[in-house]
Amino acid sequence: MSNKEQHLFAICNQLAASGKTPTTALVKNKYPGNVPMPMLLAVLKKWKQQPEAYADAAIPETITKTEAVDEVTDLKRRVAKLEAQVAQLLLAQSPDTEL
Repeated sequence: MSNKEQHLFAICNQLAASGKTPTTALVKNKYPGNVPMPMLLAVLKKWKQQPEAYADAAIPETITKTEAVDEVTDLKRRVAKLEAQVAQLLLAQSPDTEL
């Protein structure tokens, strides 16, 4: 289990202990960084099936260098995709100029 997954399980436990049912929105809002939706959904599914199996999950103190690099790589990919989308929108909105 990665630190990110462990952190998500710990958030689920915290929510349940406070009387709230863990949902994607609640867990995502409590997580301090960016979490891939497929990972979040998988963790919630596992936790809901067997919450007792993850009862001792704790919020990790630090993330590994590999996880940090993975997150930065993911963010760079997302920024590049958004930049491409913005460029396409700007091209589509610009009036055709004929000389």
